[in-house]
Amino acid sequence: MIAEAFRVLKSGGYLYLVEFAQNWHLQPYRERYLQDFPLTKEEGSFLARTPETGRVEFIAHHFTEKELVFLLVDSGFEIDYFRVEELRTRTGNKILGFVIVAKKP
Repeated sequence: MIAEAFRVLKSGGYLYLVEFAQNWHLQPYRERYLQDFPLTKEEGSFLARTPETGRVEFIAHHFTEKELVFLLVDSGFEIDYFRVEELRTRTGNKILGFVIVAKKP
């Protein structure tokens, strides 16, 4: 998806990206990462389920700073701004995430 954003942006255009970080310091997320790793095969990923039914809606992935920087730079972006901030999930949980502004040269 980042490569596609790079492709469609004009030279000098900006990508504004907000992504959840891996939150290993928070017990509920640490448990979900570890519990779902055998299924997702990806560190920092877990199954997002409907609270009422427990049905899997999608596989969520929380990034590391290194992952995001690599994805952006490898796609050709220059990172102008990178900050860690407290964000809210769709269920209202407060977790750390990244706010990034990247430029297509």
